[in-house]
Amino acid sequence: MTKKNIVSVIEAILLKIELEIDNASTQEKAIQFASYYGLFAACNFAPIYDGGHIEEKFLSHFRSDLPLPRATPSKECIHVISRSYQAGGHTRLMERLAGMHKNLPDLLIACESNVDYNQKGAPPLFNSIFDISKVSSNGRFQALLSIFSDYRKIILHIHSDDFITAIAARLVKKNGITKIYFVNHADHLFSFGRSAADCVLEVSAFGEALGRARCPGLNSSFIGIPLPADWDSIDFQSQSSVRKSILTSGSFWKFKPKLGFSLPAIMRNTLGSCSDIELTVLGVRPFRDYWWWTLKILYPARVELRRSVSFLEYKTLLNAHSFVLDSFPIIGGTAFPEAIINGKIALGINSPVSGYSPADQLREVGGQAIKVALFDESAYKERLRKILKEMELVHGVEYVKERYLSSLAGHRNNNLLTATFQGDPFFFEKCASEFGRVSLPSSLRRKSIAEMSLELSIFLTFARYFSFGSLLKAIFNILQLCFAIFKKPMTREELRV
Repeated sequence: MTKKNIVSVIEAILLKIELEIDNASTQEKAIQFASYYGLFAACNFAPIYDGGHIEEKFLSHFRSDLPLPRATPSKECIHVISRSYQAGGHTRLMERLAGMHKNLPDLLIACESNVDYNQKGAPPLFNSIFDISKVSSNGRFQALLSIFSDYRKIILHIHSDDFITAIAARLVKKNGITKIYFVNHADHLFSFGRSAADCVLEVSAFGEALGRARCPGLNSSFIGIPLPADWDSIDFQSQSSVRKSILTSGSFWKFKPKLGFSLPAIMRNTLGSCSDIELTVLGVRPFRDYWWWTLKILYPARVELRRSVSFLEYKTLLNAHSFVLDSFPIIGGTAFPEAIINGKIALGINSPVSGYSPADQLREVGGQAIKVALFDESAYKERLRKILKEMELVHGVEYVKERYLSSLAGHRNNNLLTATFQGDPFFFEKCASEFGRVSLPSSLRRKSIAEMSLELSIFLTFARYFSFGSLLKAIFNILQLCFAIFKKPMTREELRV
């Protein structure tokens, strides 16, 4: 199987799903298949960036069944999030942007939430909150159209599979008044909704570069990621006299070696040449993440591999270590500049995935990134002082607020990170090609019977191209499908995919 061929297989599967969307007998089934299309495209880093063509075909196919939006919106702004979580940067960025409006905006939760926005004693973030996550697909579409029609500005914070929100936004803007804004959170992945937006609000140079390459017609404006900080008082305690302990953390997949980029290999050389360095890695699956095993065997007393920990435990570990190392080859996004803001000496290795902060200028090639900071502290601090003002311009809350509100007013802001961007916007697509196998997506939600049937059909048709992990998923999905059919017998039409 050549690298070129696996991309062709991914495109063939997406075409099969697209045909099922086109031939769906009901709106509900078309929406379910389109949602699966988004999951599959994002999971396999497909060389497409936006699903606007599917959105337009859906609206054209079901035109006679779709209600027209009201033409007189009376409210100013609503933020729309697919899934709102207590952890992670997606929800945090949404909340920070929502807090920048002069008047409290409204919030709509489309799919799922475990955040209590009515918590007693907490300052209100939103004026009104609509949670339609428990509503059926058809009912959710009607609810979205009804609510969206009331607003002049709709800010989307949606996941790659949230097709229903994207088509509702695309339809409501036909009133000629409502403007749609898409905050480009997962800017390395396919998503619905980007081309439906009047403006894509960019948070990095990486996402903007990929968007320009894959969707040249996107209208974008840079806002950046806000990081609260007292920029004038950022300082570091000298670490020259303490033990050189390094802490790195992140989701396990961020550390998996790709395209020759390997943190375990870099640390093997570094620990071999520097006998006083210790390393703690958080987020490891000890019996599955084989790329760490050799390092642990070679340096059992100096390398500690741990599973993910709670935020409070992470803070304790952070204070106990002298240095923080960003994840690699997939960086932690804002984890690197946040460590600097908190007064830690942060280490970063040059990665193809970059362009989220001026702090990237502190990154070095391979083990040099670690040795420079550990053994030439004064040079590191001097370099940092030179870019602190750039970091404030990109991440300072008031600067982000100014760019964000001006973008909503129709102004387009140039990307402040483009000049220093040295990453590769096609890195994830190259990783998918190197892997040489297709993956079945893990769903953030419970899949419908129609989706499970479609997935089984895809797997049986293209079985020899799938990974071993996908084989296990397929077996599990067959059991789920059998259970679902047993609970609710399906008609012949429902089983057809």
